[in-house]
Amino acid sequence: VRRTNGLKNKPKLFVVQSCRNLDMDADQVQESRPDAVHYRNQQDCFYAYSVVEGYLSHRHPERGCLFAQALRDVLLDEDIDLREDEFTSLFPAVIHRVAIETNDKQIACTKSTLRKLLYFPPLPSCPSWVS
Repeated sequence: VRRTNGLKNKPKLFVVQSCRNLDMDADQVQESRPDAVHYRNQQDCFYAYSVVEGYLSHRHPERGCLFAQALRDVLLDEDIDLREDEFTSLFPAVIHRVAIETNDKQIACTKSTLRKLLYFPPLPSCPSWVS
């Protein structure tokens, strides 16, 4: 991302479904990497993590990853319109759903360096599979 000039000053979204730094301190990870990313390379980014730093990301045996399902459910909610609802404002609902589904054993989180609100423009013409 940091080497792609076409993405400069454009929002970049990262959705991460994984456990986070269970064996290492985050500072050790950052310092041990010779190519460590600096703040200036993280401008206009939004990160959505399935779990807070240092914890396990749970997976339901039959239904799979609860964070991904909660995100899907919120985005497909009939009351949500990504042309009118600001994208990052949807994540408290995602975080709440994950907490409910896991009995508060997993708390999702976000990090943002976005400098503007994020809306999705309408598609010029919707594909036939979009209803």
